[in-house]
Amino acid sequence: MGQSLTKYANTSFITDDALRNTNYKRVLVIGEDHVVPYDQYRRTLLIRQQASWSGGDHEVVDANTQQILYRSSGKVFSCKELELLDARTGVPIVTVRSKDPLGDYASFDICRPANEGGELLMRIKVRRHAEHSTLEGTFVCESARHLPPLVVKAGFVDMFFFLGHPAEHGVLIGRMDAERHLRGSDTMSLTVVPGVDAALLVSICVLADFVQRTDDLTTW
Repeated sequence: MGQSLTKYANTSFITDDALRNTNYKRVLVIGEDHVVPYDQYRRTLLIRQQASWSGGDHEVVDANTQQILYRSSGKVFSCKELELLDARTGVPIVTVRSKDPLGDYASFDICRPANEGGELLMRIKVRRHAEHSTLEGTFVCESARHLPPLVVKAGFVDMFFFLGHPAEHGVLIGRMDAERHLRGSDTMSLTVVPGVDAALLVSICVLADFVQRTDDLTTW
């Protein structure tokens, strides 16, 4: 528990122009309003835990402006559904639904909320390893169906988000570094490159954190 994924930390550096020299100009899934603009630097979001060890309640703050952008609500262990809400309106913008959160090969669906029709946006499969988990997301929505898979290497203190497989020259589009506390709330610092849907990466980051917490709870 608590070890960095040094294989990726020492070789994967996040840059503002990560997508500019690729055939994939943007990663748009949840909505235009959530994509980091190309005329800005990469965006850092602070995902602050608001509840218990296994809780799903977080506050997501822009590290630069200190504006609260999103809140997450729900607990995978109980209701098997997690929602990301727009902090200004309190309206859900995306839902993460679990099929088998505790299995060796867990799977999840990322969908629009029920009041918007519940459209499936991405399917995620999870593989658990000794020190980390791999989440592989297949884009289903029309706006991103042409993209390669989103691959997340998720440890307890850091995560790396690749468009395409890292072993096959996948592009690093996001990185998370966590401050963990035995007493008090944790904070995950998520950096998202321009052209990428930040709300999508926040949702997957919170989900990946659930997966790691599950593994740590069952191996203690």
